[in-house]
Amino acid sequence: MRDQHIRGSLSRSFVLLTCATIATCGLGTGCAMSSPRTKAAVPLDPQADAFTQLGYKLDWRGFGFVDKGQKPKFMEPMGDVLAFQETGSTLTIVESSNGGVRWSNKLAGPLTLFTAPVREGRTVHASAETELFTLALDTGTLIGRESFERVITTRPVQDGDLLIYGTSVGEVMAHVRGMGVKLWGFRMTGAIERPAVKIGSVVGVVAQTGDTVILEASTGSLLGRVRLFGGATTDPVTDGTMMFVACSDQSLYGIDPDGARIKWRIRTSAPLTVQPSVVNGTLYCELPDRGLCAIDPASGSVKWEHKSLSGTVICSRGVNVIAWNGSSASLIEPATGDVRASVTLPGVAMLSAEGATDPVIYVTDAKGKIGKYLPR
Repeated sequence: MRDQHIRGSLSRSFVLLTCATIATCGLGTGCAMSSPRTKAAVPLDPQADAFTQLGYKLDWRGFGFVDKGQKPKFMEPMGDVLAFQETGSTLTIVESSNGGVRWSNKLAGPLTLFTAPVREGRTVHASAETELFTLALDTGTLIGRESFERVITTRPVQDGDLLIYGTSVGEVMAHVRGMGVKLWGFRMTGAIERPAVKIGSVVGVVAQTGDTVILEASTGSLLGRVRLFGGATTDPVTDGTMMFVACSDQSLYGIDPDGARIKWRIRTSAPLTVQPSVVNGTLYCELPDRGLCAIDPASGSVKWEHKSLSGTVICSRGVNVIAWNGSSASLIEPATGDVRASVTLPGVAMLSAEGATDPVIYVTDAKGKIGKYLPR
């Protein structure tokens, strides 16, 4: 009996010693034995790593609703929320603070065409071709549904209670939201496919025939008219003083809204197809055969051109600017065009910046996975 007791004690001691040795080796750095946890690799995030080179850090990841067979269509930053809409007409409001979904609402059938939603106070307006949906920003409750007099083709420009649209019949139309009536309309010579641009108290509109007008936003009164040799190929933009139009006649125009006078024109070798922008007082535009160019908005003189750069300058980051071409982004010195960094942004199907100077940047992939990035 005593021998059995001794053998049992020795067995228990050996087991305890073995467990202690394993535990020690798992914690130490000199043992060949290690726990599976210490071998696990830290997950990599190529997208976040790429944004780091642009001076940004990941804040959160969230999701916008994308129905089967659909894809993201609009991603509009709106201060404390992000409006995310897919091609199947479902609108999702995402909390900008943490990426949580505040609400999601399917507004119509999958074949209904919408333009980009806009915010007004505690409401959000979603414009379909024939009607306007107004929803409570806090709850998603439908609080208004109004028919348009014309079939609209552009997102609205807001002027007080007015939502100003381009239409398929070539009429600029001011719709009084909340009343469901047209306050004024101005007929142009062709269909309007690009939104109006607001310059102070006036709006500039370009029809696909090249007919270009400057209208008083509140009344629709004609203040100036000029005929370009082609329609707008991108959305017109402004620096607050002038209107800039990339045109199918292979030209970039600078137009003074005072009388709709053409102040300058840059001729190119092909139609312009990339969206221009104005950042920190400089007009940026990718010109055929010249690449991305920095242009003085007052005179139209090209400050620099970079044949190997493409895309749209979306914002400034610190002393540099960022250009995005749909797959990669470049950090550029604005005075010279020198490239400070160039990165591929994997998985990014759409990118939106909230503002032009050190903005928050939102990205989404094709399935609605959203990322919010903050300046570092």
